[in-house]
Amino acid sequence: MALRVYHEDYPTCITRDEWKANDLHIFDQEDLSDLADVEFAGLGNLHIIYYDLAAAKWKNRLLSSWDLSDLGTKVLNNLDNVNVPAPTDQYVLKYDDASGLWIASLVPAHKDRHDPNDGADKLDTAAAGTIQPDDSAAVGSAHSFARSDHKHAIVAAAPSDIGVANAEGDATSFARSNHVHNVAGQAGEGHIFLYPFAYSAINQGTWVVNVQASYLLNADMYNTTSADGDEVDFQAYLAAGTYTLLLIASKSTDRAIGDIDIDGGEVASFDLYNAIFVGNNLLRQAAIAVATSGLKTITYRAHGKNGASTDYVAAFQAIVLWRTA
Repeated sequence: MALRVYHEDYPTCITRDEWKANDLHIFDQEDLSDLADVEFAGLGNLHIIYYDLAAAKWKNRLLSSWDLSDLGTKVLNNLDNVNVPAPTDQYVLKYDDASGLWIASLVPAHKDRHDPNDGADKLDTAAAGTIQPDDSAAVGSAHSFARSDHKHAIVAAAPSDIGVANAEGDATSFARSNHVHNVAGQAGEGHIFLYPFAYSAINQGTWVVNVQASYLLNADMYNTTSADGDEVDFQAYLAAGTYTLLLIASKSTDRAIGDIDIDGGEVASFDLYNAIFVGNNLLRQAAIAVATSGLKTITYRAHGKNGASTDYVAAFQAIVLWRTA
């Protein structure tokens, strides 16, 4: 085969046989693919040439299809500055400045990088501020997220009576969760109606409900034991103030004197004796003072009798209390 090439010493192309003896470039092949250690297959645009150590050949491949995994088993880990002992799914390479090595590790959770306490890429946080009741919609001014464990200083004011329209307060602070409002601050508040059968305890005697169509509420309750000292308890919340008490009861020849106590102190006494039966009597006691607010025990009891009465029956239909001051 005669290879015709352009030689610098000749103005035209010559054959190999015409080269001078001192020529250094002698080609026995026409292109790279003819070399013994070159193996090309399907040459195309953007192909590169690489050396395949296992095959001891220079080969070609498309540049964009290059893959580290094609380099062979653990070739990457054999590099001096790479330490990848056993990579698994989702591992990435990162450079360790201390050791000077590329190290494989699992991709960390992205959110942990933004942890405001110890994240590598912390989110901005600002000092918590006090939220006052008159702040418009309690909108903050900081351009940052609040930490989940942030705190706000809640100013607590002393509780006060609410007696104004719509129960609107005038304090410039939040109320504590255990605050107390006196909701019985006006005359006429605190109306309590005690049905006889809604008692909390029977302390003495046997008490039964007696249905009577002619009675207010169509019934009353009385002590069938008819003994002096028979009594029954009720419980109700009374705010401090002055009250009027109403006992609805019948009178007859066998009736006792009916006393009413609040927390053990007598506040009213009514003689229920009458020479003839009279139902639906409205018996009042005014100016009853309750010194402190709270849950009170209201006791109705047979306490003695009129000299003309034949027994200690203490029938009644209801006890009513309302606040007057």
